Amino acid sequence: MKNILIILLTFGLAMNVSAQMDNSFTYQGELLDNGSPANGEYDIQVVMLDGAAQQVGVTSQHNGVQVTNGLFSMNVSFGIAMFDGYENYYFEVSVRKTSVGGAYTTLSPLQQLQSVPLASNLVNGNATAGQVLTFNGFQWGPATNPSSPWSVNGSEIFTNENVGIGTNNPVPRLHVSTTSGFETARFNGGSNMYVIFSENDVFRGYIGSYQTPSGSITDADFEVGTSAGSTGNLHLITGLNQPRLTIDPDGLVGIGSTDPQANLMVEAPAGNTALRVRVDSNTKLTVGSNGGTALGAFTTPPADGLYVAGDMKQPSSSNGMMKYMVEARCNGASTSITKYYNGVDSNSVTTTAVAGTGICRIHFPESLSNRYFQVSPISASAVSANCHNNTTGNTDLFCFVYNSNTGTGIDGNIMILVY
Repeated sequence: MKNILIILLTFGLAMNVSAQMDNSFTYQGELLDNGSPANGEYDIQVVMLDGAAQQVGVTSQHNGVQVTNGLFSMNVSFGIAMFDGYENYYFEVSVRKTSVGGAYTTLSPLQQLQSVPLASNLVNGNATAGQVLTFNGFQWGPATNPSSPWSVNGSEIFTNENVGIGTNNPVPRLHVSTTSGFETARFNGGSNMYVIFSENDVFRGYIGSYQTPSGSITDADFEVGTSAGSTGNLHLITGLNQPRLTIDPDGLVGIGSTDPQANLMVEAPAGNTALRVRVDSNTKLTVGSNGGTALGAFTTPPADGLYVAGDMKQPSSSNGMMKYMVEARCNGASTSITKYYNGVDSNSVTTTAVAGTGICRIHFPESLSNRYFQVSPISASAVSANCHNNTTGNTDLFCFVYNSNTGTGIDGNIMILVY
């Protein structure tokens, strides 16, 4: 061929990382025929030479390569086992026009192979399908443990083995270890980011920001919660299997109880103080181990009773602190209850007819023997009243209203206070 041919070449190596490696590669170039871009079919031979100008492998023969506006592409292979990455290799390219035939024209200068450093054939490294590969400084080969723990499911990968990060001896499924003294792990996401905890594929709870921000929940909030429609409780536990705080699905809170019966229920074992409230380091409210309550000071209250340090006061608009308060009409056979307060009603405090002017008998639902009572007439001056308690069971008061000057009975109203 009399025309001078100039060829500019680019190429790339493609590895298939498996038990076998395809050592062919794409060879692209620009072919000029007598200084102009070539068109038509050309036969091209490519020979690889080493640094001593000795041929390596076989000649890569390509007949009828289509060249368009000087550009062409073909797949070159020399049938060699590997490129070791240390040898200098060169391409010697020869070209002839297919329609003309005859001798090839060898192009110069030689084209140097710019190979991927240390590219190797995996078969030469004794690798087989499914193995994990490591690099020994010269070539790739099977890892010490040739069986990969990872499996592929579509676009997902998974393993049934324990995974260690920062440790080579993972104990749980995921074991993260660090000796740096800083955070061990971090979970980062956008709004409503949360980590779910499931049991036997049932959603039990979450940590994060699961709820959509509303009037009571904002993006700045952090949550520990259970799933919607959950029938289980949320527990705070210390000491392994020692529930300390429980919130049930209805929002009832139990301290020391896993079955709260109120918005807040405190359950203390025998001998423990159930509740203690302090103000400025001074105890102001105590529910003691004996069932009693102390207000205003830290002291042992009476068993099942109430101890108050300081005055007990009520606003004038509030009712007094007594057991019963009754207004009765002492009128012999027509005695009646006209007013009552503090739990008293017509069914709990009643009257019995007694003959005689100004005399009445009033029944209370419990014994009055250990209680104090006070009786006052509700009338004009010079009227007095008194009551006594001497019935079986001590549940009745016998009362008499009379003229304080003459002692004569007078029908009238009396007020009875029982403390």
